[in-house]
Amino acid sequence: MSRRVWLIPVQPSPAHLGVTTGVLKKHGVAWSTVRAHQLREALEQALPAVALVHGGVITPLLMDVQRWLTDADVPTLLLVERLTDDFEAVLLDRGARDVIALPAPPRKIGARVEALLRSAQPAAVETRVPPDVVVGEIVRVAPGSRTVTVGTAEVNLTRTEFDLLLALALRQPDVLTRAELAEALDRPRTGLRTLDTHISRIRTKLRQAGAPDLLESVREVGYRLRDAEHHHAS
Repeated sequence: MSRRVWLIPVQPSPAHLGVTTGVLKKHGVAWSTVRAHQLREALEQALPAVALVHGGVITPLLMDVQRWLTDADVPTLLLVERLTDDFEAVLLDRGARDVIALPAPPRKIGARVEALLRSAQPAAVETRVPPDVVVGEIVRVAPGSRTVTVGTAEVNLTRTEFDLLLALALRQPDVLTRAELAEALDRPRTGLRTLDTHISRIRTKLRQAGAPDLLESVREVGYRLRDAEHHHAS
């Protein structure tokens, strides 16, 4: 089971935070500390098995952190001081997997962390990885290794950029609407401007690696990857 955990402190009490890190050490849980202001960028690069949001009292920043993790579908445990029943209900309604009121006994924190890790373990089912997809005879998208190459040059894409490019490659030369692309990211609430920015970055990175301009915008609809025949004809 993957035990990769992100610990995200949001103005915590040092004493309470020390208890929690002590619990993680005791249970053999490896964690990385991710600062709240770095979280959105970090989520573009990778996803943890679970996230522990260690707050002090509830603040707008803590609520934002919770929302970002929910949008990325990361199982999350929040540890919060001065927790009321109303705030607990709000956090759970907004997608938190679990909430603990601080101060809390180390045994309780450890049990909740272990339960969260168990629930986050993917089911042991066989999944078929799609074969590599070639675009325009020069760009290769490899779902198994999650790599993209232009000729022999590897293109450094973020997790989100790769997922978008793969969705387009699997459906080439069909047009994917922005809604379909957001669905491919499993983030149906992704804004149009955010999608356009990601697409622009993919296009730039492919060009810098020597690929022709195969990524086409279809006005007021979405995007598509041209096939090799369409590209040569144009």
